[in-house]
This record gives sequence, structure tokens and C-alpha cells, in this order.
Amino acid sequence: MSADVQNTDTKDTLTQLLEMGYAEIEARQALAHASNNLELAIQYLVGDYDAEQTDEALRRRVRRHCKQLRSCLMDNPALTDYAVAALMKKPRTAEALRELVGTHSVTFMESMLESSSDEEEVKEERNQSHS
Repeated sequence: MSADVQNTDTKDTLTQLLEMGYAEIEARQALAHASNNLELAIQYLVGDYDAEQTDEALRRRVRRHCKQLRSCLMDNPALTDYAVAALMKKPRTAEALRELVGTHSVTFMESMLESSSDEEEVKEERNQSHS
């Protein structure tokens, strides 16, 4: 359900940029670069964006994706094994995955550990509030 809502939000945001006269490919790139933040995407399109803001948006997006990935990996190991095996059957995907892990392994592991500690803190807070 949340994926449907997110897709609808993305389509609405893309439509707004298209109505402003931007080419679809530019609008999609700006939205991807700005983590679907309309205001930041517009700043990116008009060339009035702050590199610090875009770097922070990228870091937030990476953290969010790592948290989602960690959740998927840890919740169902059998499904994870199946998904990895399916990905590895496609040569281009397998190569991209190897390159991604090789290039960004430290960042990936830091994000995984960070999201793990975030989840542990939330669990501790819940346990303390129930006690």
C-alpha cells in the first residue's frame, strides 16, 4: 500500500514539473537527484541548488534505502536467498551488484549498522515505556 502511495506522489510531482514546461527526462533526473522533493528538484532544474543540500538529500536517500534493504534482508532470510539467486542469474544485474558492493561496501556497512542501532534504540524505548 505505501509503495502505491509513493508511486502516486512521484507521478503527481513529475506531472507538476512537466506542467511547468520541463522535459520529462530532466524532470525525472531532478526528482531522482532530489529524492522526490519538488522544491529541491526545481532548484536543481533552474541551477540554483546548493551542493550541500543535494549531498544531504543523497545521504538521506541512501540511509532510507539501506534501512529498507536491511529490513528485507533480516525479516526473511529464505526470501533473501531466493532474490539474490534470481538477481545473479542476470549477468548485467550480477555485475552491477558486484560493482555496487565493491565500490560502496564501507558506506553500505556503515548504513546497515547505523540503521541497526536506530532500530535497537526504538525497541529499547518501547520496552521502557511498557515497563
